[in-house]
Amino acid sequence: MDIRIGMHVRGFAAGKPVAAADAIERGAEVVQFFTSNPRQWRVPPVDPNSDALMRSQMRDAGLGRMFIHAPYLINLASPTAATREASCRTVEWTMRRAADLGVEGVVVHAGHCVGRDRAEAVEGTAQLLRRLLASAPKGPRLLVELTSGAKGAVAGVLSQAGELLDACGDQPGMGICLDTCHLHAAGYDLSGPEGVDRMVGEVVRYVGLDRLGLVHANDSRDPRDSRRDRHWHVGRGEIGVEGFRALVEHPGLAGTPFICETPGGLEDDRANLEVLKSLREGLRVVLRAGDPGAGVEQVARPN
Repeated sequence: MDIRIGMHVRGFAAGKPVAAADAIERGAEVVQFFTSNPRQWRVPPVDPNSDALMRSQMRDAGLGRMFIHAPYLINLASPTAATREASCRTVEWTMRRAADLGVEGVVVHAGHCVGRDRAEAVEGTAQLLRRLLASAPKGPRLLVELTSGAKGAVAGVLSQAGELLDACGDQPGMGICLDTCHLHAAGYDLSGPEGVDRMVGEVVRYVGLDRLGLVHANDSRDPRDSRRDRHWHVGRGEIGVEGFRALVEHPGLAGTPFICETPGGLEDDRANLEVLKSLREGLRVVLRAGDPGAGVEQVARPN
């Protein structure tokens, strides 16, 4: 299957690019990173020399497909005008950084409208997205990530994502990002081929596969339909190994990069990538008990 599998890594450390080194160390084929603190509005100074070095390092490492995750504070659907404006400024800055770095897409959470009428919030969010796309530099796409279906979600399920995209109109610079943990939390059954096929069918129906730019491959610590966003190691949570096998084998997802945002350190990251790559190759995967960093106990051709 033509699926590149990678990891969320550090982008810069002390102003110097480290994404390529982190990716190589983990065995990632595609990367996602932050370009500013995900929990602050403040953005760091930009060094063109560091940007040029990152582009060079990524090219040398064969990591041509890169994504930026915008800060978590962004909420274009917020009932608070100051939050909406701060969100717009941060998205604008992040889109410029993406263009400078040669990044393919910028992931932005769809947001929540608690205390605000949802229909009004969808139209308001669409208006802001149209504004942002009109001023965005050419190159990177803005990828709206579906959330876990919690109260006030603007796009927690695919029908809602389609509603938001329709409100934005014809925007070739816009797409979506699916997170498997979020989908599971919102009620989708991704534990096997039938459920995955139904989910991809909704992508086709409400959004269109051409608008699917990225998949965040995360298992879930909590049961399906919990509305709780707690990522876990691939195959070790409620989605399970066979769920991820169905995801990497589905023809509708071929060509879409998979990026892990799983917890833990280096060995955990390597183990999560090893599981996904083994499934991509059609191998049988048996996970060791205990420490997720232990990875796979056995990888063998299926009978």
